[in-house]
Formats: sequence, C-alpha cells, structure tokens
Amino acid sequence: MDVYKSNKPFLELIQLLRPDYYEKEPIPDADWTLIIEYAKEMQVLPLLFFMLKQKTGITLPADIYNQLKSVYLANSNRNLFLTYDLIRILTLLDKNAIPAIPLKGAYLAHVVYEGPSARQMTDLDIMVRWEDITKAVVILEALGYVINEKYKINEEYRRSNHHLPIFTHQSGTIVEIHWNILKPLNKSESGKVIEEILWFQAKPGDIIGAKAYVMTPEFLILHSAIHLTMHHLFNLGIRDFYDIEHIYRKFRGVIDWEFLISSAKEMKLEKPILLTLALTDIITGSDILDELNIKGINFQIPDQYLIDSLEMVVQGGPIYNVSLRGVKKNPGLLAIVNTTVNRILISRKMVGMKYRIRADSLMIYLYYPKYLYDLYLRYGLDLFREALYLDYEKEHQGFWEWMIET
Repeated sequence: MDVYKSNKPFLELIQLLRPDYYEKEPIPDADWTLIIEYAKEMQVLPLLFFMLKQKTGITLPADIYNQLKSVYLANSNRNLFLTYDLIRILTLLDKNAIPAIPLKGAYLAHVVYEGPSARQMTDLDIMVRWEDITKAVVILEALGYVINEKYKINEEYRRSNHHLPIFTHQSGTIVEIHWNILKPLNKSESGKVIEEILWFQAKPGDIIGAKAYVMTPEFLILHSAIHLTMHHLFNLGIRDFYDIEHIYRKFRGVIDWEFLISSAKEMKLEKPILLTLALTDIITGSDILDELNIKGINFQIPDQYLIDSLEMVVQGGPIYNVSLRGVKKNPGLLAIVNTTVNRILISRKMVGMKYRIRADSLMIYLYYPKYLYDLYLRYGLDLFREALYLDYEKEHQGFWEWMIET
C-alpha cells in the first residue's frame, strides 16, 4: 500500500513482529532507531523484543539491543506488580460477592500471549455490575486507592459514562472500574444495553488463581475492536491489533464467528468490528478474513476507507479526536470548541500512557505543552485547520459517516 511507501520504519516494524519474518538483508542502524521510536509510540516495544528473541539471523546494534532489553525487563516488572494488584482486588471483590470481569491488558497478557511480559500494560480495567459500583468503590478505597475527580453515582452519570474516574495508588497503579465497555445509551436492537449482553456471555473462571468472570474469545475480540475504533479513533497505536491476533491464534478453531458478527450487529457495531478484523490481517499478517470466508461470512469494505483507517493508525489517529456523530448533531461554534478541547486537552490517563508517566503526578501537566508541540510537529498547520474544523467536509467525512451507519 502507498501508506507504507512513506513509512518504511512502520513497515519494517510490523514485519519484525510477524512470527514468519526472516531478515533478507541487514537493517541499517539508522532504521533501527526509527523502528524503536515507532514501536514505542505504537505501544509494542516489549512485544518487539520478545519476537526478536525468537528469531535467528537478525543482528541488532548493541545499543538498540540493550535499550530493548531494558524496556522489556522494566515492562516485566511493571506487569508483575500490576498482576499482583489485580489479584488482590479480584480476591476482595469475590469475598464480597461482587462478580468482576478483568478487561484487556492483564487478562490478555496471561491468557493469550506466549509470554506475559510481551504485552505492554498501563493500568488495570475491571468491570462490575452497575448495582455493585458503590461497593466496589469502598473496596478500592480500603486498599488505598483514591479518585481525585468529583463524581456522583446516579443514573445521569451512568448514561453519560461507562467507567468511573481513574483510581490511583501511591504505588503508581492505576485502576478503572467499568460497568460497561460503551456508554449505556448505545442499545442493541432487542433493547438490551450492552452491559447486559456482556454479562450474559461472561463465564466463571480465574486469572492466576483469582476467581473472576471471563469474556468469551468472541467478546475479547469485540472489546479490542471497540477500544480501537469507538474509544480511541485509531489513536492508540497497534497493540490492540496484536491483542486480536493473539486471541485468534490462541482460540483458533474455537471462535464462533457467526456469534461474534451477529452480536456486533445487535449492538450496531458491525462495521467497526469488520474494519478492525481487516486491518488486523493487513498489519499482523493473520488470516482472519480467510477464516470468515470459509464460514461464509463475506463483506466489502471500500478500498479508500481501508487506506484512510490505515493512515490514521500510522499517524496516530485523526487530528480531530471527537465523536463525528456529536459534531453532526451539534454543528457550529460549540462543535468547534468541543473538537479543539477534546483533541488538545486529552485526559491525564492518556497523557500518562503516551509519555509513560504516572497519571496522578503533578509532573503530568508539564507534558501537555509537549503533547501540543508533538501534534504540531506531526501535522503542522493542518493541526489548526482541523482543530477549527475547516477541513471537516473534505477529509475522512465519508469514512466516519460509513462507520456510524446502521
């Protein structure tokens, strides 16, 4: 694809992450530096080192190897601490008869990755039922976690959010308590809110000895796809694509694709899911689409929309990071202000994830100017044109309209 021609380091990175890759010719030292930068931004540095350890015949410059090894070991230690904290929380929730589902990182690292240290983790995400939210807060507070933002648990808050503000611990651990993976206003055709569908499919299980409910492989994939598209508009690197690829490899032959697609249709999320599966094949080299074709599941994504979405993945998301649906419903000055604020004043958690700094540290506010400067370096004057929505009608409009069609 043309997207790769101007992004050679990105192409080299995803090739190195493929199990069947072999080095046809040595990679120049200068390219390694750019590959490492891309891997860091795309949140796959630990995975890159893990994959390189499995390969023979690839020669890395000593400084690059040492840098990768250092990041991998640091990530291993962090994952160990996060896993310990997760087990403590799940154990207490279970003792208090609060069903809980561990989401994303910690569960995937231990269940679908060959080595838990290969999966970069930032925080802990745990889902409980809405009626258990208050009890879950009490348990987190008893463990020393605090929320530094004001909130009020009521139906209005439930309708406008899908998780509480972040909990932080003096150890540096960040926890998000969810009751949904999307705002509950997103209802399926049968009238069930998405959280009800999630609990219906969840099964009793455990993670490293701690009792919990676990998602089926189909919903692990669904959640990763939602996280990539509906939550972050392809602005979170490529880690989630490799999550999906590892889920697919782990549960190949067991995944009920018809159930996955029908569930996505019921939630009105079919297009984001199918697009994510197509991009997973393109980026990771998996053969999910072949599997779907064998099952008789055929679909067509316009080539331009594949290119648009891949460009956003490579660039780190669209310049405007705000809901297209919200802007279309509320055009005018308010939409312009919301677009600018949502893009520039991203959450402390997102800044922490991007620059690897604790979200509860006062130092995090020093990174907002850096974030704006990084945006300017990447987009130049286009940043301000997009932030003011002057180019909204021209760039990617058809893509986002296609994404939200039902």
